[in-house]
Amino acid sequence: MTLPTRRLLGLAAAWLATRALMLWLLVHDAAPQLGGIPVAREVWRLYRNWAGVLAEGTFPADDKLWQYPPGAGPVLVSPTLLPGLDYLQAFVLLTLAADALILAALARAGTRQGRTLLGAALWTLGLPLLLHVPLVRYDVQATALAVLSLLTLSRSPRAGGAFAALGALVKVWPALVLVGTPKGRATRR
Repeated sequence: MTLPTRRLLGLAAAWLATRALMLWLLVHDAAPQLGGIPVAREVWRLYRNWAGVLAEGTFPADDKLWQYPPGAGPVLVSPTLLPGLDYLQAFVLLTLAADALILAALARAGTRQGRTLLGAALWTLGLPLLLHVPLVRYDVQATALAVLSLLTLSRSPRAGGAFAALGALVKVWPALVLVGTPKGRATRR
């Protein structure tokens, strides 16, 4: 087995172990709660209810807690499309899928031309520092779009810009990836 293959397998094992720990914390509610409220309750009380309103074709305009751009709608409705799972289970599964996508994109970028896997390792080991909270927020999905934007900007400014725009439609901050984009002909295509 080559060294890069061993490193990728080690990275995958670390991701599985850390995400299993995050899931354990979520299931057992063993980590500190936010404001005394279990963090998963927000998915049930807010996201699931909003998904029901969004599925009817409207935004929860009367809800003072709804402060999200329109692209948040598909992210919040998507768990309802997974059969056999309740909303929380489906939400967490889709969050883990976005998390795995980020890892794969960072690992792929890191293995190109003999580069380092440091970015992928930092993602793998850094996210669990937030305990189980990332599993029940949709920041990981927005982060996936921002990461894809940053990784594609140099090769394809249009694709990178499109990922940033999609990210901004989901949660405004991914548009900030474009702030550091160098001006010039390559970014005006």
